[in-house]
Amino acid sequence: MPRILPFIIFAISFGLLGWAGYDYIESGVETGVIQMTGEVGRSNPINLEPSMSPMRVLLKVEYNIELLETDNKAFEYDIVLRDAGGDVLFDTAGEHRDKREDNTPEYATKSSLIVLATKDISTAGAHIIDWKILPQKATILAQTIILRGNVRPAQWPLVILGAVAFVLGIGSLRYRRRKLRQRI
Repeated sequence: MPRILPFIIFAISFGLLGWAGYDYIESGVETGVIQMTGEVGRSNPINLEPSMSPMRVLLKVEYNIELLETDNKAFEYDIVLRDAGGDVLFDTAGEHRDKREDNTPEYATKSSLIVLATKDISTAGAHIIDWKILPQKATILAQTIILRGNVRPAQWPLVILGAVAFVLGIGSLRYRRRKLRQRI
């Protein structure tokens, strides 16, 4: 077995997984960008139509954080999208955490892109987004909601192929190691 084969398999694996992730986030057409100010707020009305379905909602947060502990809670979020009639299309809450790489505390500027939901727009008209983003150990620099219409679903065949390639890469490394031990 050539020495480089496991690394080629890993490169293929990461390429497939990276492409599937990129396609999932960037598919469709950007239909709206909402710059949010403050910890709590409400957007101006956003005109959405059923022809934009399915729509993916992403949260992008740029922040500074001092990573003092191994696991640091950067911020919490709660995002609600309401349709023209005031009905809730989705209500998503969660938290974002950052891990420290080593034992040395570090100060970092980071950007986080979180997929909040993928939903169909059932009624045309003005939609409203309510947000609550509470910093914990981070200092929020900018926060944005990105709406992407006519998105594609996750490409599961690419994800599965990437996972299989990763397992094959690990198997080929173990096989190679075993062969090297038998020579010694």
